[in-house]
Amino acid sequence: MYIRSTKRKQRALETKSRVFDTAHRMFRDRGFYNVTVEEIAQEAGISVGTIYHLFKNKYDLLFAWHFKLDEKYKEYYEELKKDSKYQEAGTLELLREWFLAVHEICADFGMEYISVIYAYMLSDKDFARTMTDRERTYFKIILELVEKGQSEGSITKRMAAEQIASDFTVLSRGLFSAWAINNSKLSMREFCKSPLDIFIRGVSTAYENKKLD
Repeated sequence: MYIRSTKRKQRALETKSRVFDTAHRMFRDRGFYNVTVEEIAQEAGISVGTIYHLFKNKYDLLFAWHFKLDEKYKEYYEELKKDSKYQEAGTLELLREWFLAVHEICADFGMEYISVIYAYMLSDKDFARTMTDRERTYFKIILELVEKGQSEGSITKRMAAEQIASDFTVLSRGLFSAWAINNSKLSMREFCKSPLDIFIRGVSTAYENKKLD
């Protein structure tokens, strides 16, 4: 019985993953509003009923989105920590590169998708809580980097690490929204660079000390 139950759970997880991957590929290629649940089911090779057993509606697929994103963020973070270039450059440069990469990863899904995500956050409190949860890997990585920067002296201690990390997330949401609203012709990485660098200067002790000279 135990083996049978385990196999059922494994199959369910594999099916859920297939639905997710199929749906998000279609959303990226065709646009969220142009894809129906019926089309997702057909593309994934399963019944519509199976999808509704796994997800209550098309929007529910967005709930699973942040888990996948956090996996990608963590993978890239681990790669950066091993990169000698960023070991030598210091925490602020590592934070800068990771922050830019995070926005590239999201932007790969397209402007419409970013718009859908933020519109859904405004209309669904549960989804908003999920996306802004301080226990998310995304926030924990920012906080870890800020605390590391403070301990080594590259990031100011005039503000609490939690506050600086929170402000980074506010900047992030603003950049995503502005990029989509303006229908920017710049890549997300290029769009982010100037505001991010201004923010980093604001929390950098090097800039802080220079102002005091």
